[in-house]
Amino acid sequence: MRTGITKVLASGLLVLIASASLPSIAQAAIALPGGTCAKVNTKTKIATIAYTCTKNAKTKKLTWTRSSPLLAAARCASIKSSYNESLAGYDLAVKQLNDLEAKLNEPSLNESPSPQLDNLRAAVKGMKAVTLPLLKSLVDDAGAEYKAGCVK
Repeated sequence: MRTGITKVLASGLLVLIASASLPSIAQAAIALPGGTCAKVNTKTKIATIAYTCTKNAKTKKLTWTRSSPLLAAARCASIKSSYNESLAGYDLAVKQLNDLEAKLNEPSLNESPSPQLDNLRAAVKGMKAVTLPLLKSLVDDAGAEYKAGCVK
């Protein structure tokens, strides 16, 4: 019986010595995306992605946030070109729909009632109300992508 108690005590003593000699995992700061950090503007890499310690606007705590490195110049040129083309296309669509609407509302076309013209007027109004805002949001997204990745 004495042998069993000795083994338990010896095992317990070994665990105690081992745990005291190893650094405590609880004390080690492990950086996790969105996890807490200690000092503003501290930088680290998590899985090869750069992170910076910043104050979270919602929680008011310091957290690791992904650093957004600027994109390569060639990629930025491509994004900017796409954005400019999108903006020009949107402006052209607005102009064409406004011109078409003006032509459909000319006094000479309103002299006699026409269901076809009424349908066309309604279609133009629908495009202005639905399609143009959708196109505008796409253009705005392209501009935001350019600003986020290419503009300091």
